[in-house]
Parts: sequence; structure tokens; C-alpha cells
Amino acid sequence: MRKLLAVGLGLLLVGSAAVALAAIPDSNNVIHACRKNSDGSLRVIDTEAGQRCPNGYTPLSWRQDGLPGYQVVEQSATIPAGYAEREFGAVQVRCPSGTRPLGGGGYGPQGGGANWVLTLSSPFMAGTDAIGWNAKFLNVGSVPDNQFDATAYAICADVDGSLT
Repeated sequence: MRKLLAVGLGLLLVGSAAVALAAIPDSNNVIHACRKNSDGSLRVIDTEAGQRCPNGYTPLSWRQDGLPGYQVVEQSATIPAGYAEREFGAVQVRCPSGTRPLGGGGYGPQGGGANWVLTLSSPFMAGTDAIGWNAKFLNVGSVPDNQFDATAYAICADVDGSLT
């Protein structure tokens, strides 16, 4: 009985080690699975070990790390004082090479007497390609030298697969 228990425990450990060595995700950081057509259940597979989806299943795959190149980049600038006339100031931020903006915005200081309004938030274009983000501010302060620092930000990612 002890010998049978020892053999069973040994097989369990070997099986566990094999599962631990499975290449999920694969070497390209991709997770592969099979979706059962009849009920939608999923089964993760190791394609680098030769596993494939059986009949009645649809293969699926997705990147483990989400959107490649995803990052938020910022750029700050000083918006001029609004004495005598209301002055606009703009801040532009570019996405890193190989990435495109998914969205963005702008913000200024909170409190401290700075009175500002974000009047424009839009993609920064180079021809027909979005390459960053624009944020335009209106300084509505009436105090001389009421300048403030404002920031534009862009949410960037590799949306065309150039970084993979």
C-alpha cells in the first residue's frame, strides 16, 4: 500500500511539474484557447507544445500584456497672464514613435488663484495621422502676472502592430 501511495504521489508531482512548464502564455506573450461552439466554455492550450483545438471548438488568442506600447505621456507649458485681455495658451504632447493617441486631455492647477478654462482637447495631427494631443487653455484671470502651468496628456498605444 505504501509503495502504491508513493508511486501515485510521484506521478502527481511529475504531472504538476509538466503543467508548471507549460508555455502559457507563449514566447510572444500570447494566450491561446479553444471556445466550445455548443456552450461557449473556454479551454486554454499550449500551442508551443503542439496542442490544437479539437473539432467543435473555435481557436482564440489574445496578448497577455494588453495593448502593446500603452502609456500616458504628458507635456507642460506656462500659459500667459490674462491681464487686460483674455489670452489663450496651447500645450501639445506627442506620442512616442510607433504609437498613436487613443485619447487625451489637459489640466491646470487646482486653487491658488489661477482661473483657467480648457477650451480645446483634440488629437494633434501630422497630415492625416494623429500623433499626439492638443490642449488649449483660456486664462480668465484678471490679476496681472496671473500665469499658470498647464499640462496636456495623451494616452498612447501601438494600435497598428508596429511594435510587436
